[in-house]
Amino acid sequence: DSSARVSIQQIITLISNILDDCEKRVGVYDTRGQWSALEEEDVVASRHAGLLAAAKLAARMPGDSSQESIVLVRELLSKYRSHPDIETQQRACEYSMFLTSNMAGIRAEGFKPM
Repeated sequence: DSSARVSIQQIITLISNILDDCEKRVGVYDTRGQWSALEEEDVVASRHAGLLAAAKLAARMPGDSSQESIVLVRELLSKYRSHPDIETQQRACEYSMFLTSNMAGIRAEGFKPM
C-alpha cells in the first residue's frame, strides 16, 4: 500500500529532529559549564548513531532516490561539521566525504562494516 510508505525526506527529518531533541534535553550544562559524564556519553552515542544511520540510509538508496537522500543527509551532516565535540565533527566530515560523487563507487561498501 503506497499510502503506508515513508519518504526519505520524512526519515531524514525524523533523524534530524531526534538529534536536535537529544541536544536540547539531555546533557544540559550544569552551573559550572560542565557536562555530566553519563549524560554526555548518552548524547554523544545517540548523535553518532543518528548520523551513521542517516549516512548509511543515503548510501543504500537505489536509483533516483539516491541523489535526493544524499543531498538531504549532507545538509544534516553540515550542521555537525562544526560541532563543539571534535569526534562528532570528524564523523560528520568523514560521512560527508563518503557521500560525494567521487566516492559513489565505494559508498555502499564503505558503510557496510559500520
